[in-house]
Amino acid sequence: MGIFLILLLGSSWKLTGTDIYRGFTSERVVNAGKNGWFLLDSQEQRILHYDISGKYLKQVSKRGEGPGEINQANKIQFFDNHLYAIAQSRVWVFNSSGMFIRKMLTPKSLDLEKIPGGWLGLPSPLSILESNEIIFLNEGLEPISQLCRWDEIIEKTPRRRRTQLPLKRDRACIAISPDRERLYLRRPGKSFIEVWDLLKRTRVSEMSLGVTLSLKDNLALHREAIEKKGLSIGIYSWLPELRCVPNGDIYFFSIPHASPPIAFDPNGRSLVPKYTLEDLDRLIDYEGGFFFVADRMPESGAYFLSRIPEGNLVDYLHSR
Repeated sequence: MGIFLILLLGSSWKLTGTDIYRGFTSERVVNAGKNGWFLLDSQEQRILHYDISGKYLKQVSKRGEGPGEINQANKIQFFDNHLYAIAQSRVWVFNSSGMFIRKMLTPKSLDLEKIPGGWLGLPSPLSILESNEIIFLNEGLEPISQLCRWDEIIEKTPRRRRTQLPLKRDRACIAISPDRERLYLRRPGKSFIEVWDLLKRTRVSEMSLGVTLSLKDNLALHREAIEKKGLSIGIYSWLPELRCVPNGDIYFFSIPHASPPIAFDPNGRSLVPKYTLEDLDRLIDYEGGFFFVADRMPESGAYFLSRIPEGNLVDYLHSR
């Protein structure tokens, strides 16, 4: 099957609560190169450090408000030899060995992404504002400039309760390349993906999605697929998804779980799609022609990573 290496990250660690729903994803496990791997347990609010073979080294951080302690962190990123634990409007910075450096705050509640020379501030996926924007922030999380802005498409449904929210009929889809130098944006209602150069902060090209189904048909087909698979449906889980594969390919799902995706390579050329949305959720990293894939041991419930050659990946994903 071509499994060259298995990393037993947290072989005695099991996901509980919200982490079962979120899964063992690239937002929770990051490759730090020669420094090994870091894993975020968002339920317990702790960061664990492993060497390159998957051997547990130490706990880097725990829940709390003291120096080096994290609270409500929902993802980690490793970039420019630093580890970042990220929450809405807060970032904890560690060095490549997991030693705490500093905590930073931003005055706005944003979904933060580390990029060369600073940060991107993205709207929350669950935002119901009628307009949204992407902004640049400097290394200290101070807002510098706006990259772009768009209007959301919201259905003004009658409210039976004061707490009932308006329903989004479509949303902006955003993905960032693995090297964090390009941003892909599909605006609400548009049939193309914009490509932005984050080093130059300019829009450089676009990728056509062709004709897409109406949003009403999207919702109907998604509900039908969810019922067939016996899955639960979230309030926004039928909305379009845009993903970057760890090797740089781009996938757009107009109807998650129900329709085949539209795929492009990093140069914008069309590809025959190979992966489902569920497949992409399992792809943690890509390095030297190999994918790191998340799996779960049925006996113990522990998670591990398998290192799979790119040419064997489809067969491996479909065999498990």
